[in-house]
Amino acid sequence: GTDCDGDGVCDSEEIAAGTEADCNGNQLPDACDIAAGESDCNQNGVPDACDIASGASADADLDGKPDECFVDCNANEVPDTVEVAQGLVPDCNHNGVPDACDIAAGTVTDYNGNGIPDSCPGEIVVGGSGLATIQEAITLAPAGTTIWVGPGSYAGPLSLTTKRLTLRSVDGAAATVISGAGLDTSTLTIRNAATAGTVIDGFRFVDGPVGTAEFGTRLGGAILMINTSADILRCEFVGNTSTYGGAIYAYNYSGTIEGCRFEDNRAHDDAGAVQLGFGGTFAFRDNALAGNSCGRNGGALQVVQWFDGPVTAGSISGCSFTDNESAGAGPAISWYAGIGTNLVVSDCTVEGNLGGTGALTRLATSSSTTLAFALSQSRFCRNLPRDVDGPVVDLGGNIFSADCNGNGLCDAEEIARGLATDCNGNGTLDACDLASGAAADCNGNGQPDSCDIAAGTSTDLDGNGRLDECSGEFV
Repeated sequence: GTDCDGDGVCDSEEIAAGTEADCNGNQLPDACDIAAGESDCNQNGVPDACDIASGASADADLDGKPDECFVDCNANEVPDTVEVAQGLVPDCNHNGVPDACDIAAGTVTDYNGNGIPDSCPGEIVVGGSGLATIQEAITLAPAGTTIWVGPGSYAGPLSLTTKRLTLRSVDGAAATVISGAGLDTSTLTIRNAATAGTVIDGFRFVDGPVGTAEFGTRLGGAILMINTSADILRCEFVGNTSTYGGAIYAYNYSGTIEGCRFEDNRAHDDAGAVQLGFGGTFAFRDNALAGNSCGRNGGALQVVQWFDGPVTAGSISGCSFTDNESAGAGPAISWYAGIGTNLVVSDCTVEGNLGGTGALTRLATSSSTTLAFALSQSRFCRNLPRDVDGPVVDLGGNIFSADCNGNGLCDAEEIARGLATDCNGNGTLDACDLASGAAADCNGNGQPDSCDIAAGTSTDLDGNGRLDECSGEFV
């Protein structure tokens, strides 16, 4: 008999005694079969053929090797190559790895979350393993497509003129920048009725230098919209410049601009940050406009309702206008009012704006216009030379406050936050009432005497308004 392992004992004796296995019955120990080249890919000391024959291992592709010897990235006990070959899982990039595993491993991106790598044919995704530029995606995308854009910095110009699309960032404006540096046009142009319904969501537009040459001037440092409707959502506009509309110029535009931040934008003439007008219906809400400026009217926002139409209608709500400047009228809002409806301004904060007229200024484009600012639930403070120029319909809840102690905080804010007292409810800090002589404090406790009397902490038995404990009172 043979002694394949050279241990001085016949193979047949070892097999009979059970000290060596012989799974295939060839009268040779399995160890010798493996040493001679029999496959044992899982290295369990049993030839692969025996593992498969006994059912200890599966062999889905019938190649004579246990499935566990192959990559199984999704841990479903079926080799990836089998799943791909049999069409059980997609492998759009033909690398032999299921798409889901590529995505899970981070070797490709799936920014739109549809389970398909962004690099695969038919995917209109920008960044990561997808397309390199936003304009390429705009060109390729069918109308109605949502184009997801991964984090990064992208260059303009971008042009959308023939179809409705949604451009949406994956990680928001802070992580997704569109730069206009060096351009001779707007960073993004949206025009024509075919683009109606377009959405721009979650981008940071920076450094638009001049805007587009249109109507004999320059318009819209970051975005120019003409004869269209679109929603601009959760975007940031920083450091853009043009002649009109430093950040956005919208002509005959309808749509919503919401949740955006406009900072340090500049217009050489009108509308430091945004101009809306010459037709359309807009909603401008929950936006923050700070530090914008212009060489003429509308340091932050300008609305144009021209005397001969078309009618522009809209509302401004939930916005803050802070520290904007204009060399001319309306450092916060300049409104050319002709025909149409009153301009509604509600739930806004208008603070620290500086211009040649009131922070909100109506500029009548017709001597017969009766249009007015319709104000509600808004707070005005520290605006120079004043808060409003032009007629106002006061719908209630407005606060016109000062900063009587010059600490940079509006009196109304200090009172609301409990930083200062206003015991008599006149809207002026008690300390300022005392400092100006508008109220007396004969006992020197820092409270107007009238408040001491009203609170019952001091008496005024003779009713002369002076505390009984003060010098000169004989009560």
